[in-house]
Amino acid sequence: MTIDSIASLNISHKRPDSSWLVRLNQPRRASLRLFCFPYAGGSSQVFRNWPQLIDSEIELIAVQLPGRGTRLHEPAISSVEILVEQITAVIQTNITTGRFAFFGHSMGAMIMFEVARALKAQKQPQPECLFASGCQAPQWIRAPRNIAAMSDEAFIAWLRQLQGTPAAIFNNSELLQVLLPMLRSDFAAVDGWQFVPSAPLSVPIIAMAGCQDAQISVPSVGAWSEQTIAKFELLTYSGGHFFIHEQEKRVVAAVNEQLRSLMFG
Repeated sequence: MTIDSIASLNISHKRPDSSWLVRLNQPRRASLRLFCFPYAGGSSQVFRNWPQLIDSEIELIAVQLPGRGTRLHEPAISSVEILVEQITAVIQTNITTGRFAFFGHSMGAMIMFEVARALKAQKQPQPECLFASGCQAPQWIRAPRNIAAMSDEAFIAWLRQLQGTPAAIFNNSELLQVLLPMLRSDFAAVDGWQFVPSAPLSVPIIAMAGCQDAQISVPSVGAWSEQTIAKFELLTYSGGHFFIHEQEKRVVAAVNEQLRSLMFG
């Protein structure tokens, strides 16, 4: 869970629905919308290559959190509960018609799952499928690690250990100082989130894990099976926590396969 390439400081996106949602492609005929939730420190740029890989009938919409990318001027939000409340509200306006699914990696999977539960509680339409990537099942979440409270030196060392932050970030002290508050806020949100058990969803869940992920074990990702009474599948990939970049083509191919079966199966 860490930042994507140079925090997309000067990226312009196509037709944002709002500050929260960024449309990444414009298919001529969309059979399904895929809402993509980035990892901690990530922006919509996590999914920048997906429009070239995704099925032509799938509309890609990335969730853009405050404090990064096109919202760099806004303060980041350090509460999963507040993020879920606001994201759920804006997604509701985009699911009044048509089918949709969610993809989330790491912190994004946590938020995605809670948004799906919020939609269910509010008797709103449910996603066709959840892709929970690089994230242990919620019932496996352990005690907070207090990562956000680390000294700058320790926090930066932690980010280096995750191996997801470009070296250019660490080599630019001014940029790093700009990004540290947002990064701390994201990790504070992760540490502060507490899973409240409830009835499993009736939505298929496809869980994805990196076999060499030093932070998240494959069995803990496989435990997502307990969060649905519908179809469950565990997919594993060679790579560490950021296998979604290392194995990007394979990951998107799996998403395409699953969603095609929903759209046309």
